[in-house]
Amino acid sequence: IAVLGLIVLAVSPCDAALAWRRGSETRGEPWEYGWPLRLLQLFVALPYLFSGWAKLMYAGPAWASAANIRAWLLLSNQDDQLAVFTMPGLWIADRPALCLLMGAAALAFDFLFVLAVFWPRSRRVLVPAAVLFHLAILFTQNYFFLSMPLLLVFVDWNAMRRRSTALRQFPRTI
Repeated sequence: IAVLGLIVLAVSPCDAALAWRRGSETRGEPWEYGWPLRLLQLFVALPYLFSGWAKLMYAGPAWASAANIRAWLLLSNQDDQLAVFTMPGLWIADRPALCLLMGAAALAFDFLFVLAVFWPRSRRVLVPAAVLFHLAILFTQNYFFLSMPLLLVFVDWNAMRRRSTALRQFPRTI
């Protein structure tokens, strides 16, 4: 995903749009700078969508069942040499209702995350949910998602810059 993103950035006119200097003006139309970002966001969102699709295609709705999630939790916590966090996963595996909730939430999240590309307001919920989703997988199954920093393409950096500027200009009263 990162390599595809670098290729998109290499062929896009993003140099002026990414300038952090004050007073720098963009040299083109807004649509010229929007498509590379949307394409990068789509590259990040599609693995979630395809993951959910593969789960339904090959395992069906039973993938989200309590028995299946329990089996995955137990399997991922078996190896003493690789499993760093064993207590959370084993604790959840002993509770069928939590296993079912975990499976249904994972399947729903896989299909819903693509909304972050097309509906900007959903990013406020879906991107932090993705970070929590991957941290939960790390602590329950000991699998770390190396591409988690790619979720930063969903952050509105211009809004962050405007907020930090407004905070710096805010009069301090003590």
